[in-house]
Amino acid sequence: MTDMFTEVIPKCSYSELRLPNNESYIPVAQSYVSQVARAMGFDEQNVHEIETAVYEAACNVIEHAFRADERAEFTISCERVPTGIGIVVKDRGTPWDAERIINRTSGSSAETGFQKMRRMMDEVRILGLGDGKEVHLTKHLTTKTVEDYLDACDVKVFDAPPKVRPSSLEKGGFHVRLMRPEEAVQVAKAVYKAYRYTYAYDHIYYPDRMAHLNEAGSIISAVAFSESGVFAGHCSIFNIDEHARVAEIGQAVVQPEFRGMGCLVDLTQFLIKEGRTRGLVGLYVRAVTNHTFSQSVSERLGFRSCGMILAYAPENVTFRGITEHLKQRETFTMEFQYLIKQHSQTLYVPEHHRGMVKRLYASMGVDVVFQIPDAHDLRYESEPHIRVEAAGSMPPGFAKIEVREYGSNVVQHVAARLRELRFSQYDVIALEISMMAPETHVMIKEFEKLGFFFSGIVPGKNTLMLQYFNNIELDYSLIKVHSEMGKEILSYVEAHDPNRREV
Repeated sequence: MTDMFTEVIPKCSYSELRLPNNESYIPVAQSYVSQVARAMGFDEQNVHEIETAVYEAACNVIEHAFRADERAEFTISCERVPTGIGIVVKDRGTPWDAERIINRTSGSSAETGFQKMRRMMDEVRILGLGDGKEVHLTKHLTTKTVEDYLDACDVKVFDAPPKVRPSSLEKGGFHVRLMRPEEAVQVAKAVYKAYRYTYAYDHIYYPDRMAHLNEAGSIISAVAFSESGVFAGHCSIFNIDEHARVAEIGQAVVQPEFRGMGCLVDLTQFLIKEGRTRGLVGLYVRAVTNHTFSQSVSERLGFRSCGMILAYAPENVTFRGITEHLKQRETFTMEFQYLIKQHSQTLYVPEHHRGMVKRLYASMGVDVVFQIPDAHDLRYESEPHIRVEAAGSMPPGFAKIEVREYGSNVVQHVAARLRELRFSQYDVIALEISMMAPETHVMIKEFEKLGFFFSGIVPGKNTLMLQYFNNIELDYSLIKVHSEMGKEILSYVEAHDPNRREV
């Protein structure tokens, strides 16, 4: 997501405690998180486990982030998340070698502390942020659900849609328009009913947050109603890149009684027109690969395959019409459509990927001119600008590193971020780099030496996508692809996957 998401989202049931880096204050931290956890409905056993995890996280901050004689502070924050409670312990101390501490083989308290945190909590992630470090702890709430949190909404899980729909619904189309703030509640209810807790974008569970994002222009939500005024579905434009004027279209949900009647097509067509009106260069969609229906619909709407997002969503994600448990993390295709006609692009891509990149652009009617940079075009004097997207803006287990600007030691910087994400137990790490930067011509091979491999492009942004597997296996034969170009991309990606070649 763009930076504006972290700046404007009003957090849900959020609180924060600032404490001195003194171990005598650790019981205060434990008392704070225990009271918040009880208020959210956790039982005493879970409260004890949360207290223990926070104790270990705070101890590690005090021990490793500051000198013994240094007076400083650290913060602990708690927030309601769709599945329970999210706790972040943050400090701005000295660099923390997470790999060394996590893999310490002695019987040290630090090693035991991390083992305890992972045993007590459902998710534990350690992130280095440049200006500090964060330990993210998540505990799932099993005794209450979103039904309790949105108790005024009368939320119940969808029953299977009737095999024969009322004839009155078959006669008319849908009225599609931009969402009004008060309609965000209906969207949240529909998403929960359809996906339970597995939806990747947690803001959609919170009506106030979603309304605020629309008002700020961070997302553009469209809603569909039947002729009789019944809410039928939702879809949105989001992940808006203000620089490239490219965005994603998705976050779709359709009420069961209106599925198979063209509701999602009407919503998508409306948003394509809205995006063009607002001056967007292009839109992309992600389509599941456990079936090809979504891919065929996006192709009919003018989208073209440009990449694969391998192992993007966890196995327990819920998909419309798919009741069986997935056998592996779900792969998505990346589909793109230009809203403003493009004629040619000048790109810096090494020779071994030029053929595929050229074919992908050609399938969208765009010619490509490849350049080889001169030595004076390569600039490594400044510090690189690298951005990491992980928990909160990505599906569980998936993270993305984006190189926004090259600079000195950029490969070492990317390797460091990769190491942090690996030891925070992310299964898949994506890397996105600009094909318009001369340095990319040289650096792709260096990134591939770290274990990244080609997975596609994002036209409009003119970025190249690579991926890294953190000790996971992917059966490519289970990935179902509709278009001929999509099949060619999948074969190309599989051929370049170093993990696959080792099998």
